[in-house]
Formats: sequence, structure tokens, C-alpha cells
Amino acid sequence: MKTSRTLTIVGGATIFAAVAWAQQPMSLLFKVEDGGSLSWLNGNNQTRGMTYNPFTGHLLVADNDSVAGNKIHVLDASSGAEIGTGMNNTGVGGGSVNVAKVGVAGDGRIYLSNIATAGANFRLYAYADETAAPTVAYAETPAAKRWGDSIAVIGSGNNTKILMTGWQNPTIALLTTTDGGQTFTKIEITPDVAMPNALNFVSWDPSGTAFWTRAAAASSADQTTSVLYALSGANATAAGQKAVAAGLGAMTVVTKDATKLMGLAPANVNAGSTDVKGVVWNVDTDTAFATTGLGLEKTGGAVANGNGTGDVAIDTANGRVWFLYTNNSISGWFLPSGTTAAEDWNLFL
Repeated sequence: MKTSRTLTIVGGATIFAAVAWAQQPMSLLFKVEDGGSLSWLNGNNQTRGMTYNPFTGHLLVADNDSVAGNKIHVLDASSGAEIGTGMNNTGVGGGSVNVAKVGVAGDGRIYLSNIATAGANFRLYAYADETAAPTVAYAETPAAKRWGDSIAVIGSGNNTKILMTGWQNPTIALLTTTDGGQTFTKIEITPDVAMPNALNFVSWDPSGTAFWTRAAAASSADQTTSVLYALSGANATAAGQKAVAAGLGAMTVVTKDATKLMGLAPANVNAGSTDVKGVVWNVDTDTAFATTGLGLEKTGGAVANGNGTGDVAIDTANGRVWFLYTNNSISGWFLPSGTTAAEDWNLFL
């Protein structure tokens, strides 16, 4: 599929730039491996969530390592270096996993989930910013179902909306607020097309009126499908758009110049695998747009990621993407940019 972009230059002349959505390698910004410079990134299956904070230019990484303090760590998004000692975690704890997933709303508020199996205490925490203390924004004590393995945040203020689900949970929770994101109430949604009985990830569609789900792949060869659901009240209806890829799990979906891109992190890839790539998918054509220029696995071969966890974040303003491949690495990449007929990210800035 090709799309044309019209560019006007000095003197009033107009040229047309053809853009081919061809798969290309991303160039490396940094890669920090488990067992490297980040003491808490240590192959214990406990680093499961990550997001990019555009208000600070930082990566926020949720880590359940009790040695490091069960907290959100703050990294320089350009180098992967740790900044400070992490965000305040006063009162954070409980559930089956103390710290799991993190997201940033459009007003800069930060949300952190734990994971609670049925019968455990679920909590979603809110932070006004990276320097603030957490408050409890939503709680189920105890939870009737498993929550917190995946969350997705969109909007700001009273329009903030949060989706969440959990391992083998057939429903999606929609959290809404009337006090600017300090507290939330829940609507429980059962999609009309059942989700796989597995670890499912959820991501908002950029429209804000639909969302995507995807099951974590069980192996490098396991093809899983992202499914788009239209959301109306408590109803979620499969909308027909899908994205099929092998070996992948956690996702995020963004729009750039009317083209929908989906970042996909490696999931439950076989131990010992090499050249395990992170992917940015062109949803409109259901094809890979770009892959990481080298593997995300730890040196010597992939360490097993038995839970299929991980995360991915995209900075649309600067054409950057980050992958958390649990038990293996955190890495940052530049999306393809050039002057050839292949995709030129700078055309969309």
C-alpha cells in the first residue's frame, strides 16, 4: 500500500512524496540487558510494565522486585540510565503482585496497577506527577476476578478513561471519573467475541471509542490476533479490524498522519531464542512496518519469559519506540527515517 503526501516548497511549487509502507529496521537508541546496569532488572519475572511520559521525557518502569522497593523506576528515555531513586511508593502493596502496569493520562497524571487474583485486594494508584505521593484511585477488596495484568489510559481530567483486564478474565473493566482522575467507578464489559482464555493485553484505539485486545503468544511461532472492539456503554462489539503476528504480546496503538501503527513487544518466546525482534505494525495493511535492527534477547540467547509479559511505548512526536522484553532487556529505538522511497518518518512530523 502506498500513500501520497503533498509538500509545498518555497516559490509555490508543489511536490509529491510517495511513501511505501515497507518493513524496515529501526536504529538502536540504547539497550539495557537484565543483569546489567539496572540492579532490579534481574530475570525474576517481576518487571512487567512500562510507559513513556511525554511531559518529562522519561520512561516509567513498574517493577515488583522487593529488593528495589516495589515501585515505578524513572529512566532517561534517550539512554536508559536511571534517574533518582524512583517514584514515591508510600502505601503501595497488596494484591497478588504489588506493582504491575503503569500509564500516563493526557494531563500528566500517572496510574499504577497491582495484580489481584480473585479473593485478593486490587488497587489502582494515581499520582499527580512523577514527584507526587500515590493515592488509591480505585479498589476492590477483595476482587471477584483477576485484574491488573494490563491497563490502558486515555484522555484527561474528567474525560480520563482506563481499561483493564487480567489473566483468563473474559471481561474488560472500564473505569471512569468525575473528579479529574482522583477516583474512578467501574463498568464491566463482556466482548461479544470471546477473548482467548489466556493472558490478554488491552490498548485504546486512538479514537477513544474503541479498544484492542491481544493474547500473549505462547512461543515464537504462535500467531496471535489483535482484535478491535467498538465500545458503546457496557457493550463491546468486534469491529472487523484485526492484526495477526507471531511471537508477540503487549501492544500500544497510535495514529500518525491518519495511519494507525501498533507497537508489539515479544511475549512468551522460547528460551535460548536469538534475534527476537520488537515490531511496529501497520494496522491499515496488517503488515509489519518496522522491526528492531537486532534482537531484544539477553546476550547468549533469550531467557524464558514464562508469563508472556512485557510492554511497549511509542513517542509519536519524535519517532521513538521502547520495548520491555521481560527477563531480557529494556531498549529504545528510532523508527525508520530516510530520503528513499521507503517510509520517511520525518514526513509526518
